[in-house]
Amino acid sequence: MKKIGLTYLFLITAAASLLPDCSLAASRYYWEKKCRQLMAERPAEVVIAYNFGELSYDMSLSSAQIKEKDIEKKPRSPYSNIMGLTLTNQYHNYAVTDSGPIEMGDGYYCTIPLEVKIMTGYLDPIIYLANSMEKGTCVFRRTVRHEQQHLDLANIYLRRYVKELEKRVPLMIKETGPLLSLSPNPEKGLLQIYQEKLDVIFDFYFNEWRENTRKMDSNENYERESRLCR
Repeated sequence: MKKIGLTYLFLITAAASLLPDCSLAASRYYWEKKCRQLMAERPAEVVIAYNFGELSYDMSLSSAQIKEKDIEKKPRSPYSNIMGLTLTNQYHNYAVTDSGPIEMGDGYYCTIPLEVKIMTGYLDPIIYLANSMEKGTCVFRRTVRHEQQHLDLANIYLRRYVKELEKRVPLMIKETGPLLSLSPNPEKGLLQIYQEKLDVIFDFYFNEWRENTRKMDSNENYERESRLCR
């Protein structure tokens, strides 16, 4: 009997020690549900602002000066004679407007997104053309076409990226949900949480774009294009 009594006492003590954890879990579940209800009542607005910029041409630089700019963009440029270069001046930023910490209960704070804004695109792309080329020549036309193809490719990927954002950002907001924390100033806010997810989408599309850009600038492709003016 004494042994059985001790066993019962141990089980009761163990069960009692679990009560605080169960209570905390129940409390968090309750306030997280309330927090999600607040978010459902005020759906976040998604704004995707993108810009292709205004293209300009610059024929004031020599081939050597253009190469210096190419080295700035691609530190190990293998091309000794560069007649053209396209700089898209890409930008990419996020902004999140939220409710600020809303005091709930049991020490919990709820923060819900009000607006998620993505700003992306190109700040006035520039096509540099070496000033040694004569307008109207085969080399000039070939170089212009090559650089315009670079810009066309950049625009294609920007459109694809924006289309993917329009589809995935509302789902991302819904799946991520609101931010429930025991601090009015949590270490990781909604902006950082969203940014980590959005960067994955950005990297996928623009790494693919960069890879295709490298193919256009390969020695093999330059050799094919050079035959056009022989």
